[in-house]
Amino acid sequence: VHYRGNTGIIVLDAVPLIVGLVFLPPLWAVVGCVISEIVVFATVHRQPPLKVFFNASSFAFATAVAAVVFREILGGQSPVSWRGWAAVVAAVCAKELITTCSFRIVTALHGQTAEKRTGSQVTTHLMFLAANICLAIVVLDALWFSLRATVPLVLVAALVIVAYRRYTRLTMRFASLQRQTDFSRPLGPANLEPSSMPV
Repeated sequence: VHYRGNTGIIVLDAVPLIVGLVFLPPLWAVVGCVISEIVVFATVHRQPPLKVFFNASSFAFATAVAAVVFREILGGQSPVSWRGWAAVVAAVCAKELITTCSFRIVTALHGQTAEKRTGSQVTTHLMFLAANICLAIVVLDALWFSLRATVPLVLVAALVIVAYRRYTRLTMRFASLQRQTDFSRPLGPANLEPSSMPV
């Protein structure tokens, strides 16, 4: 998300995390998440190997903690029960907490100070976290009761992604035109012709 010159990344990773924790053994869920992280960071973001290794290791630890929390709270209950929803919320929040803490620790070890978030930034982050959890519950319930029910969800997600990419492209073009206009406005009245040299 581009806002006032800053770019924020919104990762809707609760859906694959919860689907993996429900339908796969915990070890395979962790392995699947690690493989997806390696593919994304190595091919899409083209990060250095050391950074890919750290991100994958951190994500593996966070996923393992989420799996333990999910299994402990769920017990022998159904994942689509009230207790299952509570387990989903706790697992996603535990993973988010581990990821945030590991980021803070690494930045502190490197002598960097993380940017302090304002109240509106924290509120926005919590809103996206709540949306992420709700989306995971909706997809889980749809997969549990009817596989066909996920087709409209996939179509809506595809439409949102396509629309947002087009919106982002138009926003970036508008920002470029705005910068060009702001740059050329002071040059308008200026005389750019070289002054005649006396002979």
